[in-house]
Amino acid sequence: MENNENVTSFFFDDDKNLNNERSYLKENDNIRELKNNAGTDSQTEIIIEPQQTFYYFAPDTPSQRALMDVDLPSRPKPIMCLIMTFIPCFVGNPCSSEKKEEYKQATKTLCLFISIVQVIMWIAAMSIGSVINPSENWLLGPGNETWIALGGKYPYAMKEQWQIWRFITPVFLHSGILHIVINMFIQLRVGLLLERKWGWYKYISIFFIGGLGGILLSCLLQPDTLATGASIPVISMLGAYFTQLCLTWHKSETWQRTINMIQCLLFMFIEFGISFGPDFIDISAQCGGLIIGLILAFSVFGKEYARTDNILATKIIPAIALTIIFLYFIIGYILFYTVVPTKKYDS
Repeated sequence: MENNENVTSFFFDDDKNLNNERSYLKENDNIRELKNNAGTDSQTEIIIEPQQTFYYFAPDTPSQRALMDVDLPSRPKPIMCLIMTFIPCFVGNPCSSEKKEEYKQATKTLCLFISIVQVIMWIAAMSIGSVINPSENWLLGPGNETWIALGGKYPYAMKEQWQIWRFITPVFLHSGILHIVINMFIQLRVGLLLERKWGWYKYISIFFIGGLGGILLSCLLQPDTLATGASIPVISMLGAYFTQLCLTWHKSETWQRTINMIQCLLFMFIEFGISFGPDFIDISAQCGGLIIGLILAFSVFGKEYARTDNILATKIIPAIALTIIFLYFIIGYILFYTVVPTKKYDS
């Protein structure tokens, strides 16, 4: 399948192909203008060099499809979809110059830097504690004392001792071996894509705001539990990506948007699956991160990806989304520090 060589190794890069589409349409407009200026009686000859381009981002309307006389890629085989989902570096030649350039660019991302910090924190956790009995920590990691020492979610200390840094530090902590293996794979698999698509500033904003919002909801709904939270910002990113896919649904080819959505939902399902254990990962924190990501994406991407330029889609809905996020944090912190009871941990 010749066209598969053009498939990007991180999902399907919609933004890249949208820019190609716009450039193509702009070039066609310029050609028409040149022909009109030349006139029918002119001896001017306009030579257009043939150029073959494959678009993974479909045009908006049938008229644009007719204008763009190009070949759209055929549907990839199921095995290719699995490879693109779990081991994308093996799509095409993993040692090609293009792949080597992708690997080089990946070393300069905040996603990789955050992942390295999380690995360092995991090494620190194993040096302080050790893997306890699986009946106490089914994720195969240290006990509560270790996570308290390293800045895990501890509502009593956050409220009574004003250790407010614990709203952020849990996003760097993994509860066990299973947790860090699964979460790091999804974080790198999805995070490298989204940081490239969104830009580092949007990526880092959704990462930390989602993590902060998830920890806050966990403190409100489960104030007596101790927990880590490295999977919360990943869930938030997946939620934001889900919203982005919905906003661009009308622009994508049917098979393309279906594959992207299945991949997004699959990773969400895996992340939520590891949070249903008895301890160390709060399901409420996961839900909080997801909700923040879903809503925040309307504010971040609403204007950029709206189907039309109407004021409702580009200004009102993004403003409402931002207002909801702001009120959530204000009301949440007020409730936590005035109403919610907490309990001191007894080792």
